[in-house]
Formats: sequence, structure tokens, C-alpha cells
Amino acid sequence: MLNIADPTDTANTTIVISYAQMNAYTGMYGANPHYTINGGSLEKLSNDVYGWIVGDLLAGMNYGFPGSTTPVPSEKGKTMGDLPSQQWFGIAKANPSVQFGGAQSNSDYYNTYAAANLPLTMAYGFAFTDRLGDVLIHYQPGGPSDHPSYLQITILSDS
Repeated sequence: MLNIADPTDTANTTIVISYAQMNAYTGMYGANPHYTINGGSLEKLSNDVYGWIVGDLLAGMNYGFPGSTTPVPSEKGKTMGDLPSQQWFGIAKANPSVQFGGAQSNSDYYNTYAAANLPLTMAYGFAFTDRLGDVLIHYQPGGPSDHPSYLQITILSDS
């Protein structure tokens, strides 16, 4: 489940991608999992803020960032898995060693095909490869009520 929230707002938006949708041919490797927004009907990936957020999650999973215990090169005491998604890609672009096997010791938790192709070609190894260093939204403190917005990703069991 993805939960997008603004601490100054009592309304949250919830995006849910089921396990079955992530494992469908259109899911993780097809880069087009169907998802629901606030319990509505199944949606296809669109060119909107929700689609961008789902794209960030898919790119992060391909690189191995969610749950990564790899230390952040520039921030002592933090790991890649501790960071918000908007920071993953800039750090990974500046420090390629934190990508793929550098992010996860278990190859089940990143895209091994893309990792194998990385030293061989600049071609895309998966959809959303272009996220390195390019994010849609930069959440900054000092908004309307002097509170930052944030993206929180919580992965729950599919029940």
C-alpha cells in the first residue's frame, strides 16, 4: 500500500497495489500494475501524480532501495531504505555502488537483468530507469502551514 499524506491536511490518499497485480505480466516487470486509489476501481498507470508515484516505487524496487540496509554514502547513520523516494535516485546517480547488488545482498530484491546490463550499455534495463536524478515533486519545508508534505510507503501483506 502507498499512502500519500500531507501533515497539514486531514485527508490522505491511499494507493493500493495488490500482490497479484504486482506479479501479473503487466505488474513489476511490465511496469504497469493496476492499482486502486482510495478504494476505487482498478486504475491503469497514467501520466499523472499517482502514476509518477507508482513509477517511483517500481524504479526503487528495481534498484533494490526499499528495505535496503546499505549505508548512504553522504549521511552517516542512514541507510538507503531509510530515505524518502525523492532522495534515492539522486544518491544512486552520484554513487552507482548503492544500486542493485549494492543496495541488497539478496538478488531476489532487485532487477538482476538490469544490473547485469548496466556495465554493458546505457540502454534502459527496465521502465523508469530515467528516475536517476529526476523527480517530479521535491517536498520542501516551509509550505503553507510551515509543514513539509511527504510520501510514506508501507508494504502490507496481501490479505
